[in-house]
Amino acid sequence: MQTNNACCFRKTTSRDAILSCIKNSHIPLSIDDIKNLLKKNHIQIDEATIYRNMKTFVEKGELIQIDFQEGKFRYESASLPHHHHIVCEKCGAVENVPVKEDSLLKQLRIKTKFKVMRHSLEFFGLCNKCQ
Repeated sequence: MQTNNACCFRKTTSRDAILSCIKNSHIPLSIDDIKNLLKKNHIQIDEATIYRNMKTFVEKGELIQIDFQEGKFRYESASLPHHHHIVCEKCGAVENVPVKEDSLLKQLRIKTKFKVMRHSLEFFGLCNKCQ
């Protein structure tokens, strides 16, 4: 599903291949993950083109850029239902988790008079295998 902003940029084979990698993944992908998936599917796209396209996808609202504080960004489809992530600090496993944060946001608004426009909530620890 494309957002309304998606109509403003040209559709190319490279862009389709990159978006396909991300939209077919159940976890957020790094640039290296995307390069490896493209290579596995015998698709040659240079790294600069991937970075340039990722920037465009984020600007156009197709993708969300996520920072797990590991020195690189990861990306996922903006069309996914709202969710957060749990990240294993040992093996790097990532899982999507739905969190009902409505009451927290309401409390913030009441106590601080701050209107939250967007937020990021990620949990870091050890997965079951690494504990």
